[in-house]
Amino acid sequence: MYIKAVFFDAGGTLFRVRESVGFHYSRYAKNFGLSIDGDLLDCRFAEIFSKQPPLVYPRGASLPTMAELVVWEQDWWRTLLEEVFREARPMPFDDFFCEVYRYFSSVTAWQLFSEAISVLDRLKQMGYALAIVSNFDSRLLSICEGLGIAHFFDTIVFSSLAGVAKPEVGIFKIALAKMGRSAAEVLYIGDNPRDDLPAPHEMGMTALLIDREEQHKSHTPRITTLDALFEHIQ
Repeated sequence: MYIKAVFFDAGGTLFRVRESVGFHYSRYAKNFGLSIDGDLLDCRFAEIFSKQPPLVYPRGASLPTMAELVVWEQDWWRTLLEEVFREARPMPFDDFFCEVYRYFSSVTAWQLFSEAISVLDRLKQMGYALAIVSNFDSRLLSICEGLGIAHFFDTIVFSSLAGVAKPEVGIFKIALAKMGRSAAEVLYIGDNPRDDLPAPHEMGMTALLIDREEQHKSHTPRITTLDALFEHIQ
């Protein structure tokens, strides 16, 4: 069956944090009287993030309101930052957290990869349906708007509202249902071998790893820029 839709991961695939998470944590911490190395904070962030529960709102009988979802998301991130800064905290911590959270909510914190717009535009002109499937919170919607890419996508599925996160197949099932596509019609592209490959393969999608830094050369198929995806749909 021919590919009719292309699904993308978001962070690390379409866009990235400017500088690094640790860089910005260090920058804001300094404003609150704490001098701490950004590289150290990057390591702490990666360690703690990997141990956090999935970024998934606990699902009950009904969907949360957006206000309920945002409060829960903020609590999730606050717990993470408390652990990152467990040994030494910027004070007052509430004010520090609010400033950091606000910064990462703004489009200035994020940077599109250089080829993203041209690739999305070409895919749209070729008639492909496009979606995002990402382990992200509700800020993804405004970030995509601010980066000028939201209009390319027929749907944006993010884990906090979906109630399930990658690598679980459930988040991909939600995206397929929203798009009205079968797995065999979809090409999925992501940058994390653990989160972005097993579930799509299990479901019968074509899955590509984007490996911009060439850290996963043993994985095939693999691309190093989004422009190369066209070799896999034509």
